[in-house]
Amino acid sequence: MAGYNIGVAILPSNLGDGGEIANQLLESWNLRDVDCNNDIIFVYLASENRAIIRWGISVEPAINIVMYPELISEIDSVFLDKPIGPAIYNGISTIRRQLKENIGPPRRLPQLLVLSIIGGLTVLGFGALVVSAISDSK
Repeated sequence: MAGYNIGVAILPSNLGDGGEIANQLLESWNLRDVDCNNDIIFVYLASENRAIIRWGISVEPAINIVMYPELISEIDSVFLDKPIGPAIYNGISTIRRQLKENIGPPRRLPQLLVLSIIGGLTVLGFGALVVSAISDSK
């Protein structure tokens, strides 16, 4: 977990699209280390009583879009039962636990899988062409 920087923002009222605000904070706060994009922004939307998380690319695969819905659901459920302070603390603890334990697939894994399949089929097709050309020449 060392090396991850987590920023927390509390938005008291509806200021627009929370996701867009979180993206802007991630970029403008610049919490990352010099050579890494390892920052995380935890934004609590008071008007909606829920959180939004955004992260830099170096945080993956510990946090990624595949496991995000489950993570945010776990965090948001605590806002229903606890006051804001303890709920935010719990949210940060949940993120830290995720960073230490449950490594999910990186965001680019599906694209890499598709490219691997296409590449494999291309190699097989080319190999079949070569074998066919060799057998025709004999």
